Amino acid sequence: MAFTFDNVGLSDLIVHESEPKVGYCREEITVGSTPAVTLPIGSVVFRAIAATPGNYAVLSNTNQLVTTNEFAITLGDSLGEVLPLSIAAAGTGNCAAVVRGNIILKDQKVFDVVVANGLALDATAKANLRHMLKKQGIILEKTI
Repeated sequence: MAFTFDNVGLSDLIVHESEPKVGYCREEITVGSTPAVTLPIGSVVFRAIAATPGNYAVLSNTNQLVTTNEFAITLGDSLGEVLPLSIAAAGTGNCAAVVRGNIILKDQKVFDVVVANGLALDATAKANLRHMLKKQGIILEKTI
């Protein structure tokens, strides 16, 4: 009898996290979306750095990879379940996300999810994304 596993676990994304039981690297965030969207684990979201917090949006253009934005990587729903996050059209959804380091993530998983979410990444865009996340202590380690 063959078994098929469709679920994705945190180990598919995270190489190493400092003190995961404390949750220092994680926060519950709100993601807003105009079209309905389902965000798998590893989705890159961003928001403008501002005096007051706002909703995150799905990374959809390489022009959003700038120092005036901050970034997060989704982990699952707001209860910490590793599930895709479904957001209705013109709606918002809460999810657990990596927002700061010390954490090492698998680069290819993040890049694959960004592409699956509709953004083509060339070598320059990958380097820029890696750099922007590194500024927050989120390291994208090369996947072997």
